[in-house]
Amino acid sequence: MPSRKFLIAAGVLVVAAGATAVTAHSFRGQHDGWRGEHEDRGWRSRGWGGWRDSVKKSEFDERTRTSFARIDTNNDKVIDADEAKKLITERMSDRGHRWRERKQQRRLARLLKRFDLNSDKKIERAEFDKQIEFFFKRMDLDGDGKITDADLPPMMRGRNVLKGTGKPRGFKRMRGPGRFLARLHGADTDGNGEISRAEANAAAAKRFNVFDRTKDGVIEQADFAALKQEIVDYRVKRFFHRHEAGADNKLTMDQYTAVRDRRFARWDRNGDSVLSSEEMPHRMKRRMHHRGWRDHWRRHG
Repeated sequence: MPSRKFLIAAGVLVVAAGATAVTAHSFRGQHDGWRGEHEDRGWRSRGWGGWRDSVKKSEFDERTRTSFARIDTNNDKVIDADEAKKLITERMSDRGHRWRERKQQRRLARLLKRFDLNSDKKIERAEFDKQIEFFFKRMDLDGDGKITDADLPPMMRGRNVLKGTGKPRGFKRMRGPGRFLARLHGADTDGNGEISRAEANAAAAKRFNVFDRTKDGVIEQADFAALKQEIVDYRVKRFFHRHEAGADNKLTMDQYTAVRDRRFARWDRNGDSVLSSEEMPHRMKRRMHHRGWRDHWRRHG
């Protein structure tokens, strides 16, 4: 019986080893085929989205036509303001812009934490001014109604930081009212080296108006939504200006192609109608690199 069990166990081990060898061979074959596909069949030169070493002018023109058709959603051979706004909005929804939007939300959360006294998710002008007065008193150590060099930490004195000519190093590392002092950098409008209560209030009001995009005297979520819309409108305007569209914000295929042709000619320094890896702008290589990996994982799972 022991010898029989031993023979059975040995047989199981032999079968397992054979299966492992077959699997390893199969994986090696797949890997070699994957590598051969990319090397022998020219994966580096496959399509615009591949991990390319060069781009021909004909391929660049094809990409131009494809890009125009993708933006021209109603197929009327003209890109209007609504289509350009849709394009900008889609671009702003990618990972990088979502990160920036989350950064804005964190900024709003910090503002609410410092200035929202009644916890209603809004910062009214009275709340803002009250907190500014509180921070000013905290920084005014001698209570003379103004912030001078004597109120600053020892290493910040004598550097004209209140006048705005010195570098405010160390301000951001300070806590509480020290960060308020960083916002007062350059608030000394009369140049006497001191920040009075009126100058502090003027600097604070200027910053409040920056965040109050709706101009209703309240900082809230709607202001950041309005800021996002302002960014979209600005980028739409810049899009038409960059492609030399008319005052009616109508971009034709000829205008779109002419601008991209001049761009290709500017990049193609040797004039051989081929963009080599050295001639490509860094942003173009980075975009093609990411697109190549995305297409690769779509094909190979």
